[in-house]
Amino acid sequence: MVKVLLSRLVALAVILVIPHVLARPHVFTLPILVAWVAALVQARSEDRAPAPWLALLMALWANLHGGYVFGLGLAGLLAGEAVLLAPDWRSRRRAVRGWALRELSRAHHSLEDIFVHITRPDREEETR
Repeated sequence: MVKVLLSRLVALAVILVIPHVLARPHVFTLPILVAWVAALVQARSEDRAPAPWLALLMALWANLHGGYVFGLGLAGLLAGEAVLLAPDWRSRRRAVRGWALRELSRAHHSLEDIFVHITRPDREEETR
């Protein structure tokens, strides 16, 4: 009985949200934003580098919506905080290796895709 009620509630929720999602596709990226921010803040609060699987999340976010630049900016700010608040030089080097280099590689791939798209707009027609 409870499963039937829950499935009906989920179906009703989907029916009600579809018009909103079709008009505003960026809504799909909001859960990615929440996961991204939560993972970065948790890594920073534990004083460690973010997990490597976040690169996959960033790739998905970059392909869904242009708001991924906000995520890169947030990661850059947290990387700067990790470097500035490190107690000694060894910790700073570790923070740079863990945070900054990963974020630079993510930003590099994202910016490379943007640059290719801007400089070669005909490339989209070639792939069709």
